Amino acid sequence: MPQDLDPLVKSPAAEYGRTVLLAEDDEQVRNLLHTFLANQGYRVLSAGDADEAEALAEKSGGDIDLLVTDVIMPRRSGPELHGSLARRWPAIKVVFVSGYFKEDSPQVQKVPEDAPLLQKPFSLNDLGSSIREVLAE
Repeated sequence: MPQDLDPLVKSPAAEYGRTVLLAEDDEQVRNLLHTFLANQGYRVLSAGDADEAEALAEKSGGDIDLLVTDVIMPRRSGPELHGSLARRWPAIKVVFVSGYFKEDSPQVQKVPEDAPLLQKPFSLNDLGSSIREVLAE
C-alpha cells in the first residue's frame, strides 16, 4: 500500500528529533495515536491523564515540541493541562482532540479559538496534517 494511504507506515525522517506529549485517557486511542506518531518519526511521551502528562513534561525538562491532548479527561481537562504547561514552557504548541462538540461541553468551549481541535473520530492523516501545520508555525 502506498505510504500516503497507510498512515501507520513509517514516514520520512523529517520529524525525527521532535517530541510530542500525548495525553489521552482512552487506552486504545492512546496506543493507536502513540504508534502513529512514533511511525511518523516523533519521540512520543504518552500519558493517560493530565497529571501523568505534567509529570512526564517535568521529567523531560520541558523538552516538548507539541502537546496532543484529549479535551475531556478525568480530574483535569486538556485546556487546563495546556495552560499549566504553557505557563512553564511558553513555546509548547498544542493540538486538541475531542469526541464532543463545543456546544455540548463546557470543557470543549475552553479550547482557544486559534487552537486546532479535531473531532473524534478523525483520520490519522488529518492528525498528521494538523501537527505538521502547528509545528511549522
